[in-house]
Amino acid sequence: MPRTRVPYGLGWGFGDKPVPIPEQLKIVEEVLRRRLAGETLQAIADELNHRGVPSPRGKKGGWQTSGVNAIIRHRKVYAQFLKKTPHKA
Repeated sequence: MPRTRVPYGLGWGFGDKPVPIPEQLKIVEEVLRRRLAGETLQAIADELNHRGVPSPRGKKGGWQTSGVNAIIRHRKVYAQFLKKTPHKA
């Protein structure tokens, strides 16, 4: 059976279960945090492009508002992978 695409930051693991791609999940977390802080989709995409972060399709300078918005739309999927580690007191 063909696999469906998984959201940016995730890949296919053993048993066809999604697994996190740590370096991409850092970007996912940043995008969600910045959007929650009120930044526009365009501002986020522009900054990722300025820094040379590869887009969901793997291109440097390829971030568009649609890619940023896709991360936001899939925030419930990411929730299980972005659980916070408790801070030591």
